[in-house]
Amino acid sequence: MNLDVKALVGRYPEHGHTATARSIAMLPGGKGSNQAVAAAKLGGKVSMLGRLG
Repeated sequence: MNLDVKALVGRYPEHGHTATARSIAMLPGGKGSNQAVAAAKLGGKVSMLGRLG
């Protein structure tokens, strides 16, 4: 439902500059689902409802 895109760069780009990624990883995630997973790992009972389209 959600996707986190993680890019590894040598250093943070300065204002107006471009950084080339050494690698890119696409992982399941997104703010809401990350919070739900964290709450579940802490023992909470969680559900997630989403809508596509």
